[in-house]
Amino acid sequence: MDYFITNLVISALLLTAVKWLNQAPARLHLMLLLFALLCWFIPWHNIELSIGDITTFLPNVQLWSFGSLPESVGSLSTPQLDGALNINQASGWQRMLAALHQLYLSVPFTTFFLCLSLAGLALFGCDVWRYRQYLTGLKQDAMPGDELLAQADLESTLAFGRQVKVKITLASQPGMATGLFSPVIWLNQHFSQSKHVNNILLHELTHLRQFDPLLKWLAAFSKRVFWWNPVVKWIVDTLELVIEVNCDQICYQKNREKYRISLAEIIWQQNQAQQLHNTAGMAGIATIHHANSVNIKRLKALEVEKKMKFSYLLVAGMSLFMTTLACAHLNSRGLAPVTERLHAKAIHFKNQRAKQPPMPVFLPRTEANSEYNRQIQQLIELSQSALSADVDELDQLFHLIKTWDANRAALGAPESKNDYFATNNSLEKRMVMQVVSILHFLLQQQDKSSEIVALLGRYFPEPERMPQFYRHHLARAYLRLADARKATEIMQLFDYSSEKIRPNTISMMVRAFVEDGQYEKALEIVEQRLAMTPASTQLQYLKYGVLIESSDYAGAEQVSHLLQQQDKKISNPLTRELSMLWSPVLDHI
Repeated sequence: MDYFITNLVISALLLTAVKWLNQAPARLHLMLLLFALLCWFIPWHNIELSIGDITTFLPNVQLWSFGSLPESVGSLSTPQLDGALNINQASGWQRMLAALHQLYLSVPFTTFFLCLSLAGLALFGCDVWRYRQYLTGLKQDAMPGDELLAQADLESTLAFGRQVKVKITLASQPGMATGLFSPVIWLNQHFSQSKHVNNILLHELTHLRQFDPLLKWLAAFSKRVFWWNPVVKWIVDTLELVIEVNCDQICYQKNREKYRISLAEIIWQQNQAQQLHNTAGMAGIATIHHANSVNIKRLKALEVEKKMKFSYLLVAGMSLFMTTLACAHLNSRGLAPVTERLHAKAIHFKNQRAKQPPMPVFLPRTEANSEYNRQIQQLIELSQSALSADVDELDQLFHLIKTWDANRAALGAPESKNDYFATNNSLEKRMVMQVVSILHFLLQQQDKSSEIVALLGRYFPEPERMPQFYRHHLARAYLRLADARKATEIMQLFDYSSEKIRPNTISMMVRAFVEDGQYEKALEIVEQRLAMTPASTQLQYLKYGVLIESSDYAGAEQVSHLLQQQDKKISNPLTRELSMLWSPVLDHI
């Protein structure tokens, strides 16, 4: 699901809740804003949809039989897609949009986000350096003032045994709090002798008790990492204000109106000072004085004491509940249509297969084949719900068949059970292929590409010796995982100089190269095959697709003209959904 849409919805819901709860205590606002901010660090975009995922859903199923192990089965189809792009009819702006879209696809989201984040981390590193330099300067002329806490009747020991130190300096705001494990209150020498010193110390000590310097660092880190994101900046700015308002409200509960009057006088005196040491933008520092606009809002927030009410908690809880529902909906919406379409495709093909003889899975009834046929019958009985639309049921069935396979009797030597490469027993090899086919189908119907990679790696750990048909499905899984480089590595194990290579293999290799941005290699493969079979319409469609994906519209127009001379409808086969594997076991349920 789109990372930005998810987080924009979360931020909108929680910022709206904060607006509605303007009469609630600031600590409730603080909780909601922190939740909104932390959500931007969650990678919601764990599903990336390709163009083929949003095109017309057409049946595209590959079959295979265990009578032999062909390098590829079937041939490349040429779907008649509604609304397919005809390069002769494309306007200038359509070509420009297509070029921009191709540029967008060529830069993976993760890479783009990483580059922006690295720039932000560099800025954050500068913030840390400035912070350390600033504190080093303060320490040079600082004087100890720990006795002031005792005089103000304030506890100097915080949670986890943290001991607060007070340092008096000329180069600071009226009061500042820094440090997480070794907290320090920095007190301006002018204010250390004023009547407001107790309230200043109370304010900064409250910051330290609430771990506000840590929240300040989180806010600074977020602002830098998401320097390009105005929504995060808005959240951080609001969060920094709420941190101060929350601290003020806690202090107000202790000293009541005296604190509010003292705060107003401190702000006024600091604004009148001839030399104002500005710490604006300094990360990790909690201070009593801020910009005038912030200070005005803080004073207004203290006009009326704000107490927690059940209605406020109810609104906050409902906002979090709505956020959870929105996340669940938005992030399941990307998966649900895929699994629903896969189910519809399987049912459609099952109905078609019902009109044809089922693919053979049983061997002749002989004594030697009896155990194999018995196990096949068990596998068929276990697989009765393999066409269910319920992904949870499919997942349960997957684990049930895995358990059955682990406990079944070996058809060859016991030590070579489930080891396709170790066994010389043809019956065990057949059984492994049948089991893998139905397990693969179940994972495929759940759109679990990572698990498919693991499944094929378990049964066929050496890709070079993997049954060639399964290389297609391993490459397909890698493409679904947006790992085109791995897909190309698998497909390059085929010998493309051989005339026995079928169009399905060519198509998968070309698709992998295109999704990896290697358009020249994709075109080279197609041209190599066209030199062998120049009359192949299927290869012409593939060439057209490669040229379109590489934005070579002049070359695509030439291929389009050749296809139109054959009365063919122009379409791009590379925008089709990847084909699925149909297990022979499914013909018998």
